[in-house]
Amino acid sequence: MYKTDYDPDDDLVADAAETVKADYIAGQNLQSGDAVYTSEQYPGKVITCLASNPSRMPCIGFAAHSASLGQPVKVTLSGPLTPRFTGVLDVNKCVFVSETDPGFVTSAPPSEKGSLIQPVGIAKTGSVIIARIGREVLIG
Repeated sequence: MYKTDYDPDDDLVADAAETVKADYIAGQNLQSGDAVYTSEQYPGKVITCLASNPSRMPCIGFAAHSASLGQPVKVTLSGPLTPRFTGVLDVNKCVFVSETDPGFVTSAPPSEKGSLIQPVGIAKTGSVIIARIGREVLIG
């Protein structure tokens, strides 16, 4: 099972993590903070993630700003950001790609069979995370 607590003394995640961004093309209309993925089917383009649909995973980062289909978009790969989220983000806890809301994150890891669990950051406040993209695991 995934460790969902964050130890503030863990030096693998700095409080003021460096922001790293990359350039992509929006494969659909995106909102700032959308969790996104890319695939061989959409080379150079990003689409919103959904943990309950393995073909829409893994998450590679977050849209740094809104963009329309076909427009350039910067994707935050690591560092602080405000994601789109459901519920409440629990401070110092892992956040995961949502299995119900495309592009969103949540404090609760997915639980449905066939979904992918992928931690994508640590909540620093109730609305800001430090992006730290982890590996995904299929729920069998």
